[in-house]
Amino acid sequence: MANGTDRTRVLFITHSMTLGGAPTSLNLLLESLDPERYECVVACIYPSPEVEEFHASTGAEVVAAHEIVDFPHTTGGWLRLWNPRHVIHLVRALVRYKSSVRATGSLIDQVRPDIVHVNSLILVAAAEGTHRAGVPLVWHVRESIVRGHVGLRRRWLANKVRTLPDAAVFLSEDDMRNMGVPRKNWRVVPNWTSFDPPFVDRGEARHRLAVSPDGLLVLLLGGFSRLKGADVLLRAWPAVKAAVPDARCVIAGVVRPSARPMAKVARLLLPVVGIRSDFQECERLLAGADGVVARPFRTGIGDLFAAADALAFPAKEPHFPRPVVESFAHRVPAVASDIGPMRDIMEAGSLGILVAAGSPQALADGLIRALTRTEEMEAMTDQAFREGKRRFSPAVGIASIEEIYREVRR
Repeated sequence: MANGTDRTRVLFITHSMTLGGAPTSLNLLLESLDPERYECVVACIYPSPEVEEFHASTGAEVVAAHEIVDFPHTTGGWLRLWNPRHVIHLVRALVRYKSSVRATGSLIDQVRPDIVHVNSLILVAAAEGTHRAGVPLVWHVRESIVRGHVGLRRRWLANKVRTLPDAAVFLSEDDMRNMGVPRKNWRVVPNWTSFDPPFVDRGEARHRLAVSPDGLLVLLLGGFSRLKGADVLLRAWPAVKAAVPDARCVIAGVVRPSARPMAKVARLLLPVVGIRSDFQECERLLAGADGVVARPFRTGIGDLFAAADALAFPAKEPHFPRPVVESFAHRVPAVASDIGPMRDIMEAGSLGILVAAGSPQALADGLIRALTRTEEMEAMTDQAFREGKRRFSPAVGIASIEEIYREVRR
């Protein structure tokens, strides 16, 4: 083996600059791999102390790889040519593409992995650099792809996924179908979560969140990200409160906006012409939302689910709904946008409530149903727990990843 031991050395290349869903998913994978069989190295293209420490907590070696650039064109939106900041990012990505490919080769020479696991679709330069280096490549397509302007960049990325990796891993059948005709080396491995979470006393959890024992609590995970649809929930909230006066809501996972100078200037100037950032718009809506509180990102969310009576997942763009899978494990009814992989994951609404994406009224109706129809929700969450455990448990997911690792090394 390349590392001179009996362990497989895996280099993970990741793009996250803040804590959130992607780092959490990667950490679950790192924690699930047997340390006696796998030696893990995480390369961060946007190294920050919080992300590096987060990944290091799993026992993985963490290195900086800031010479590699990403190419955003996925779930969170494509680089819009009318936005000056996006144009700058696009030009930067294009200008530095070849150097990023070379930097990936240098990183591989330094780390000497047996397998490179590229942890995002937007890390296309890293995938190409790995392919050119001749090291087995597992490309984890953790995002859904969006169409963009005329589809040129979308087709370019899809072609890379068809030609570069030894194995491509998708989070859902919907994501794989949207990339084109499936290849033999394409696999679907959903994100997983524990279906045996530690016990958390519901009364204590509610006390910490200042929720009365008899009150009803709605939970949204993902903060103020446009992708997660917090603004849709905040616009739906007056209707929910009118029907369920004692309802409360926690929006968890709020990450403060970027402190970079250009981002600060944009937040100051754009509102002058009537344009608010997602964060600013949610702050505005939150100020008038009775009974809604925001909480910062944290890794331990068991108490939030223990206190919750319903989960809201009003996503605006297709992407894998980790909070919904976690709601299955905690037996909390989920109300989610009928978009992307949701129909497959929620089995056409038998495991949760599907509502029209982007509609505050539809979301409000779904939440009212989840909060008031107790017997129906108990039956639904029991079924969701059983099916979720069968499909999304850690043992199922890690067995699939290890099988892929064995195949690409043959």
